[in-house]
Amino acid sequence: MLKKRLRTGWIIQDHLAGCRGLRQGPAMVWTKSFRYRRKRSGWLARGRDVVIAFCMIILLALIVARLQQGQAETLAGQAKVIDGDSLVMEGHRLRLNGIDAPEFDQICQMNTVETACGRLSADYLRGLVHGRQIVCFLSGKDRYGRDLAECKNDKLAINLEMVRSGWAVAYGDYLSAESNARAERAGLWAGQFDIPSQWRRAHNGREETIHGSSTGFWSFLNRLFGVR
Repeated sequence: MLKKRLRTGWIIQDHLAGCRGLRQGPAMVWTKSFRYRRKRSGWLARGRDVVIAFCMIILLALIVARLQQGQAETLAGQAKVIDGDSLVMEGHRLRLNGIDAPEFDQICQMNTVETACGRLSADYLRGLVHGRQIVCFLSGKDRYGRDLAECKNDKLAINLEMVRSGWAVAYGDYLSAESNARAERAGLWAGQFDIPSQWRRAHNGREETIHGSSTGFWSFLNRLFGVR
């Protein structure tokens, strides 16, 4: 009887130990899983907060961009070309924002031939504005007192088109358009030329601060949301 009890006790103890093992196993798994889920939910919460904060920043920046558009002076009318990135319009001297074209007397190598690329750039701009109604949005002044402007005709954004055609380079904006023009060997990129800012530095010492609107955040938002 004692032996039976002992045996039974051992058997029961063995069973209990096994059951405890079974109980402890899932408990440990559940605890680890719970902790993992808590960690994972913490990451998700932080990620969600970051996304919400980013969206709020975008929304606020868009509102500011809209307000800036409303406050910006707008010109409309006929424009006269000075060079590949400068216009005169309604008594305002305009500097096309975010681009840089060869100086009017700058010479480049096109097909191994010296070419007045500054004049060609001005001619291309003249083709975009001549006889057309031009609308320009002003956004401050450059160091020479000219109004910085984003202009368009009835079909095209002029600043962008000058870079896309290869007759101007990016100057704080339109980097993607310049990359495409370079790849297609369009305009100036068909030959060899000095970057206009470098040419000015070498020939007349004039310096001009990069002023493209997308040196900051605003032009990106403007293009992304169609502000202008």
